[in-house]
Amino acid sequence: MNLPFGFGIDKDIILAHPTLALFIVLILLFCVIVIFLYLLNKVFGVKDVLLKVFNYIHKLLQKRKIPDWIANCKLRTGRKQNQAILPINLEGKHLKQLSFNLTSLTKNKTWRAGIMIGNADCQGVSIVDTQNAVTIHVGSNDFEIDDGQQVWIYDKENIINNPKPAIIENKSDNAKFEIKLEASNISQKLLANINGEPVYNKKVEWSFSRKIYLIAWGDNDECKVKFSNIRYELS
Repeated sequence: MNLPFGFGIDKDIILAHPTLALFIVLILLFCVIVIFLYLLNKVFGVKDVLLKVFNYIHKLLQKRKIPDWIANCKLRTGRKQNQAILPINLEGKHLKQLSFNLTSLTKNKTWRAGIMIGNADCQGVSIVDTQNAVTIHVGSNDFEIDDGQQVWIYDKENIINNPKPAIIENKSDNAKFEIKLEASNISQKLLANINGEPVYNKKVEWSFSRKIYLIAWGDNDECKVKFSNIRYELS
């Protein structure tokens, strides 16, 4: 039986004393691990390496992916508009980041789609709730914009019927959303990019990461919007 560094144990000894042979193997493996950790400590520092490994594993465990979703925006009981919502299960944790693509599958003039992110009191069916959430969405344009694609943003400073407008250069029925929350001990900042262009960068309440909804609706018509590559990370 061959062991590390050229050591070996005679087959007859193994057969005659299997427990002793196993003990020798464990001792040698222990020595190899000690030498390996010693070298790591000399080159990188064991503490730093273990911390990086722990952080990497922890990050992997916090990442989530959910299947693609087609929002069929129809008029439903108790809702004011043709809409569809998909709540994201945060498992009682806080959102750290989220990304997804959305594509309109209809060509009407009133489709809207995006994200609603807020505290425990916000409800996706309301679409806009500026006291408890921030809503960011794109959609078809009711009027021509030569510069690019319109983005609408609702928060405490931009209430219903008076959204903060933003414009991104990419004018199409496709959009990639990238949402990130940068937290501190007393507050957090919400950052949002659409098609790689920043559209939102503001401090929000710490509680504004407890509920997340993907939302789509038509102001006057039914519509279909596909949400794909939905990935998020919890903290």
